[in-house]
Amino acid sequence: MKISVIIATMNRPADLRKALDSLLAQTSAPSEILIIDQSTDNLTRELSSAMEKDFQAKSVELKYVWREEKSLVKARNNGLSLAKEDVVSFLDDDVVLFPDYYERILRYFEANPGVGALSGNVLIPRQPAGLKWQVRKALSKFFLLSDFKGGMTDSGFGYP
Repeated sequence: MKISVIIATMNRPADLRKALDSLLAQTSAPSEILIIDQSTDNLTRELSSAMEKDFQAKSVELKYVWREEKSLVKARNNGLSLAKEDVVSFLDDDVVLFPDYYERILRYFEANPGVGALSGNVLIPRQPAGLKWQVRKALSKFFLLSDFKGGMTDSGFGYP
């Protein structure tokens, strides 16, 4: 089983660099990474070019695609139409993965052939602070949303 990683990005080359570095550190590297860029400058294109040899050394094909139209959904669909592998992973441009993330994903799929999709869990290294997070917490209490550590109902409704 092989993995295609699709990263839709726009004007965030510093964050993307961290995500790409975490992909380089994977114990089970994806076979291709598709960067779907919607940036207004060339910094992401330059980053992709600069890192291409690092990925080639790990036998990972790094593909760069620029889109003028700004749409996360259309960018991901664009990547999906280009992906070649059995497993497709949508990765946000600001995510840093544990080194064994894809190793564990592949192991789970192989052990559970009836599973159609998996998702990782987001860990925030420090407690969110500031007015935005105070408002979010107040709204969660007002609308009687729980403080679960993440979960999903059978219907697909997510808990905070």
